Amino acid sequence: QGPFAPPGDYTVTLKVAGQSQSAPLKIIEDPRVKASQADLEAQYAFAGQLAQKMEVSWRGAGEMSAVHEQLEKLAKDLKGKGRLAERAEALAKATKVGGDDHEALGYLNGVLTAIEADLEGADTSPAGGAKAVYAEVAPKIDAGWSRWAAWKATALKAFNADLEKAGQKPVTIPSDDKLNADGGEDDGEDLP
Repeated sequence: QGPFAPPGDYTVTLKVAGQSQSAPLKIIEDPRVKASQADLEAQYAFAGQLAQKMEVSWRGAGEMSAVHEQLEKLAKDLKGKGRLAERAEALAKATKVGGDDHEALGYLNGVLTAIEADLEGADTSPAGGAKAVYAEVAPKIDAGWSRWAAWKATALKAFNADLEKAGQKPVTIPSDDKLNADGGEDDGEDLP
């Protein structure tokens, strides 16, 4: 799913097994909606901005959660085996996800998810308050992702090298389809 497209003329393309087929699609205005075309286009543009940052924060939180679980298991498995066990435990603490840390990617994703839910239920231009919250949260997501990327490239990379020297499997980042940023099942439904 994604943001609702505003009324207009579009082309839809279906791609299957290396072949594609396109057809025109006209989305007409819902007569019950009293919003202007400009309001609907502004809503769509803002929803796109939200989606981009939500994807980054979701991926970061999911990766961090997966790495944390692996590090906790390693810390238990290596308990009493010296420095490697201590490092696994320290790195597990550093990657703990959750709580109400207002700089954590998962928390920030939740803030944007709430804005997106409000946006989906409105037929107007985005409210100024929503834009203000986005303006505050977006740079925090960028900073959080940068910190996470740097941590993976330094601390995790060095730890994985030491694990491999010790004959242990490295800590891995799962593919997107294996990530679970919130720890719950997604039933695929956003709206009632």
